[in-house]
Amino acid sequence: MSPGRSLVRSFSFIFTVRGRTGRAEFWWTAALCALGFAVIAQLPRWTDMDDKLPFDFLLIVLSCVGLLSILLLTAACRRLHDSGHHTGWILLILLPVIGWLGLAALLLMRGTHGPNQHGPDPAPWRKVPRGDHPALDTLADAEEHRIAEVQRYYQEMLQK
Repeated sequence: MSPGRSLVRSFSFIFTVRGRTGRAEFWWTAALCALGFAVIAQLPRWTDMDDKLPFDFLLIVLSCVGLLSILLLTAACRRLHDSGHHTGWILLILLPVIGWLGLAALLLMRGTHGPNQHGPDPAPWRKVPRGDHPALDTLADAEEHRIAEVQRYYQEMLQK
């Protein structure tokens, strides 16, 4: 998924944790949030307001940080849904190092193929992976058989 399309989709679902988000969409959103947090952290230096920060400036900074945090947390919850995990796993962020590494591992996992309890597959065009589990090999065989049947049907229709 392209970066622009990923970010538009993430912003359109900013206040919901329902559904699923693919890896590319999540990581583009995380990169945007990291860039946003870095810019916000440097704003006082760039504006020569190290000593005194006006109240209006603090409100703008806090609202931007809040918006980026909400965007990142909801995208992470949807990403967890894609791999079949519950939203509660986001609480791993409260454990300083081990929790962050565990959450990163969960966010890097491949999503489940096809629909799961959280919604339809965000990447239905990807093929069923082979070799991870015997059940997935059976699914891959069934998908290849279905595709061959559809191709055979359309070839017969074209010949008539």
